[in-house]
Amino acid sequence: MNTRINQQQSLQYLASRSLSETSATAKSANSSTASAATAGSDKLSLSSQAGQLSQLSQLVANTADINSSKVQSLKASIANGEYQINPQNLAHRMLGAETNLRSAATS
Repeated sequence: MNTRINQQQSLQYLASRSLSETSATAKSANSSTASAATAGSDKLSLSSQAGQLSQLSQLVANTADINSSKVQSLKASIANGEYQINPQNLAHRMLGAETNLRSAATS
């Protein structure tokens, strides 16, 4: 899953930090209490698009790959002897699939 950090929010956060704060943090980096305080103030913000992407990926994961109503309709047609196969249409689709496979293999 691709997650995108909102670049504008990140730049605003970095711009809001003063130069003196950055220098003070760098000087006290050796102190464990200073590093613990700094670690608690860091934030990560994701864009609303990242949230939408997460929701969509969950929706896709929970969606069935099989159209069950179509399967039931085909089963009923076959059981009743009503299902008709068009040999020309079948041959045309098989040749099309073969052409697609060959072009994918050469690219």
